[in-house]
Amino acid sequence: MALKKRELLENVFTEHSELQLWKCAGDGAQEYEIIINGVFIMATYNSGSSEHLIRGAVERLKGKEHLSVLIAGLGMGFTVAEACRSEKIESIDVVEMEKVIVDWNKKYFATYEQACYDQEKLSLAIEDFYVYAMNSTKAYDIVSIDIDNGPMLLVNEGNEKVYTRSFLGVIEGVLNEGGVCVIWSCDRDRRLEHSMKSIFDEVEIEQLTENFKGRKVSYYLYFGRKRDHK
Repeated sequence: MALKKRELLENVFTEHSELQLWKCAGDGAQEYEIIINGVFIMATYNSGSSEHLIRGAVERLKGKEHLSVLIAGLGMGFTVAEACRSEKIESIDVVEMEKVIVDWNKKYFATYEQACYDQEKLSLAIEDFYVYAMNSTKAYDIVSIDIDNGPMLLVNEGNEKVYTRSFLGVIEGVLNEGGVCVIWSCDRDRRLEHSMKSIFDEVEIEQLTENFKGRKVSYYLYFGRKRDHK
């Protein structure tokens, strides 16, 4: 879409970041954008790859049901909404570090998410995902990680540790047998690919193309599957 007018709705400083919410108008539509520390994160007109994080992971679980999901990074809620729509997913734990992101989702994006926060199968924690995963006593069938723009375009420098081989080993440890970890990235990252291949039994990379402000942009989803010993 051609965005002809942008209005800054909120500008919030937290312990970790400066977060901006912009309202955009163009072609008869109203959209929103989130900027963190000066870096574009996502927009309501740019949701396909966020939804495919869940769809792609569920497809790789080959018909399994009663799935448990851990979602790192709320964003605009598209990944969470996709998980809520899936009849195969039984429980959803969402971890988001910034409370203001949660507030914006409930205030501005409810129509996009179809009120998924009211579902009993969903729980939401305001916490650093790294800390959450390091201390998790739960096991999941899917772990979806979309906390910034990937390892090559970090929003916060502290997020770099999430993409390390050692932390990916932690994620592999919280997955059930046959479980899937999926990571969103704005670029093809060979180091991430290599690290995932050293941890997971199967690794696949999907390239998705979306329309972004009138041009085609590619994003990359990294799927790593834990060995199923059954």
